[in-house]
Amino acid sequence: MSNALEVFPATLEQHIDELAAARECLLAEISDGVDVKPSSGWSVGEVAYHVHLTEKTITGGLAATLSQGKREERRSDEHLKAEWEGIADRVPKRDNKIVAPEPLQPLNAPALSETVNLLKDSSKALADFLRTTTIDDLASISMPHPIHKDMLISGLGWLSLVARHDLRHLAQIKEVKQA
Repeated sequence: MSNALEVFPATLEQHIDELAAARECLLAEISDGVDVKPSSGWSVGEVAYHVHLTEKTITGGLAATLSQGKREERRSDEHLKAEWEGIADRVPKRDNKIVAPEPLQPLNAPALSETVNLLKDSSKALADFLRTTTIDDLASISMPHPIHKDMLISGLGWLSLVARHDLRHLAQIKEVKQA
């Protein structure tokens, strides 16, 4: 696993590296183009499409929150590190099954080859958005988790969540392919 995924990202550039490292792992696993469908659950392509939908939604949410000027007191570095550690510990674990919110379910997923392009597009859109903001901006906003509504996650936490979400579904894709 890349060092970018093992060390707390203290700068925006390190967050971008964390996102890129996780996405690189995911794309490497699906680059063979094999779209396996298990007897129950999502196919490789559906999992990848769900990842795209999630990243696109989070990027839009962060952009909207910042554009609305919904700033809070900047989270301390200690808070951000503890948040990152919690995300890094919990999100990739597949033993805690989660039902995706309806808008993030991969209904009518396109072919895997098209989904790979969509993943690249949503990754680029997030990177483009990050070039328009600062670490302080992202440390001064939060959005609720769509499932755990009482859980507020900072803008920087959402970046780490996107990366760890990639790793969670990378593990799922490997499980689907092995089955």
